[in-house]
Amino acid sequence: MRIWILCSFAGSPRHGMNYRQFYFAREFVRAGHEVLIVSSSYSHQFLVQPKITSHYTKEVIEGVKYIWIKCPSYDGSADPKRILNWLAFTMGLYRLPRQVEAKPDVIIVSSPIPYPIMPAARIARHCDAKLVFEVRDIWPLSLVALGSYSAKHPFIRFTQWVEDLAYRRADLVVSVLPNAYDHMKARGLSRDKFLWISNGMDPRDMIEESEPETAEELQFIAPSSNGRPFRVCYAGSFHARAIALPLVEAAASLLEIRPDIRFIFIGKDSGGLQILKDRAAALNACNIEFWDPVPRTEMQHILNDMDVCVAMTKSSPLYQYGISMTKLFDYMLAAKPIILSSNASADIVSSVGCGLKVPPEDSKVLAEAIIRLADSEPSILRSMGLAGRKALLSFYTYPILAAKYLEALERLES
Repeated sequence: MRIWILCSFAGSPRHGMNYRQFYFAREFVRAGHEVLIVSSSYSHQFLVQPKITSHYTKEVIEGVKYIWIKCPSYDGSADPKRILNWLAFTMGLYRLPRQVEAKPDVIIVSSPIPYPIMPAARIARHCDAKLVFEVRDIWPLSLVALGSYSAKHPFIRFTQWVEDLAYRRADLVVSVLPNAYDHMKARGLSRDKFLWISNGMDPRDMIEESEPETAEELQFIAPSSNGRPFRVCYAGSFHARAIALPLVEAAASLLEIRPDIRFIFIGKDSGGLQILKDRAAALNACNIEFWDPVPRTEMQHILNDMDVCVAMTKSSPLYQYGISMTKLFDYMLAAKPIILSSNASADIVSSVGCGLKVPPEDSKVLAEAIIRLADSEPSILRSMGLAGRKALLSFYTYPILAAKYLEALERLES
C-alpha cells in the first residue's frame, strides 16, 4: 500500500516530538509499504526545526519519506499566530498531489487539528483512496473543556462542523483514547468504524546494547542503601497551563519534614517553565531542580537514576475518555513506579498496577503518595516498576501496535 500520513506536528528522531507518526510509518515501511509523512515546517514541540528549501521540502528519514509544508512560526502553544500555521498547513495540502507522482491507497489524517480532513477527503475522493481520521485530542471538545473558548464561539462552531465531517467521510476512525467512542457515537459515528490504538514506544530506540532488555535483568537499588536522596521525577513539556504546579507545591511542603526527597523537573519550555520556577522560588523549594530537555533516546539514562516518576493532568470531564500520555511509556520502560495525578478513566497505571493514582490538582494528596512510596520496601517499588515494563513490552510497543493498525488498513483495502 501507499500510505500518506498528514499531521501538522509530526516529528522524527532528527527533529523531536511528536513521534507517533514516525514510529508507525517506519513499521509500515518495514512491512513492505510505501509511506509519506506530510508535516508543518514549524512546530513549537520540535527540538530542531526542519531545514526548508522550498514551499514543499522533501526528505527521507530511516526509509520514511517526508514533505515539510512551509508554514509560519509562532511563539509557543498559546500564541494566536499558531492558527496561521494551521491554516497554511491545511491550504498547502490542497496542492500536495502535484508534489507526489504516485497516488495514495490510504490517507491518514492525524489530529488534534481536524481541518486537514477537508483537503484529505477531497484527495481521497479523487484518488479513490481510503480515508482514516486519527483522533489524539477530541476537538473542539478539548478547547471548550479546558476553558479556552465558549461552545458558542464561531471558531468552535466551525471546528465542530469539521469534526462531524470527519466522522462522516472517514472509512475508519482511530483514537489513542480508549473511551473516545463514547463521544463519537453522539456525533453519529458507527461502532464498526472505530478502533482504539494507544500511543506506545519502540524500546529498540531507547535501550543500548549494553543495557538490559528484559525486566528480569534490571537491577534495583534502594535509595537508603547508598545514602543518596529519594528522587521524584517529572518529565515532559512545561505548558502555559502549568499542569505540574501542584508537584512544585507538594515538594515545598516536604522540604522540612522529608529532606531525603528531591524533585527533578526535566523538559522543554512551552510557556510554563517560568511559572513553575517562580512558584518554587516563592515557596523557597530548594529541593527542586530544573533540568534542560534531552533527546528522548537519552531519557532512559536519566530515568534509571530516579525512584518514582510523576504524570499529571488538570481536573476535567474531558478525561472521561481516557488518556494516552507518551511520558507514561518512558516511565514504564525504565521500570519506575508511577504516580498519576488525574481524574482520567481507563488509565494504564491503574489497569496495570504500576503505581498509584491520586486526584488531580491536590498537592497534599500528591505529597502523601510520594511519602508512601518513599517509605515502601524496595521490593514493592520493584514489583510496580516491573509490572509497568512487562505491560509495555507485551502490548504497547510500536511493532505490536503497528501490526494492529496494518491489519485494520488491509481490511479497508480488501
